[in-house]
Amino acid sequence: MERAQIATARGRYSEDGFYVVPQVVFPREMVANAIAGMDAVRRGEYDTGIAPRPSPWNPGDDLNLLCKIEQPQFANHAIRELLTYPALGEWASAITGATGVQLWWVQLLYKPTTPEGVFLKTNVGWHQDRHYWGVWEEGSELFTAWIALSDVEEDCGPM
Repeated sequence: MERAQIATARGRYSEDGFYVVPQVVFPREMVANAIAGMDAVRRGEYDTGIAPRPSPWNPGDDLNLLCKIEQPQFANHAIRELLTYPALGEWASAITGATGVQLWWVQLLYKPTTPEGVFLKTNVGWHQDRHYWGVWEEGSELFTAWIALSDVEEDCGPM
C-alpha cells in the first residue's frame, strides 16, 4: 500500500467514521471457498471438527429467517483463511493507524432473498455495532470490518 493511499484511507475514516476499501481485497477463489464454507457451517458441517459458539440460529432452523452464527471460523478452514488473509489486517491497520490488529469476534450473517411481496424478518436495520459490543467504551480501540461474500447493490442498504 502506498503512503498516499494510507493517508487517504485514514483521513476518510477519521472524518466519516467508516471507510470503504475501493478495490478487491481477497482473491476470487478465496471468496468462493468462504461461501462454500458458510454454506457448510449453515448445514452443520464443520471441517475443523469444532462447532461455532452458541448462536441465535442453528442448523435445522427456518431457512427463511435471518441466520446469525457466532465465531464460524472455529468450524471452517476456508472462513478462517479469509479472516486471517494478510491484506485484511493491512487495511485495518492502515485505516486505524494501528501497529497491529487482532481478530476478536466474528459473526456470520446470512440474509435469505425475499420474494417480492413477501415479508420476512431479515432486516437488521440501521445501527452501529458499538451498541452490541458490551465492552465498548469511549476511547476503546475496537474496530468493525464488514466483509460481503455476495454482491450488494446500493439500493440494498450496504454499509
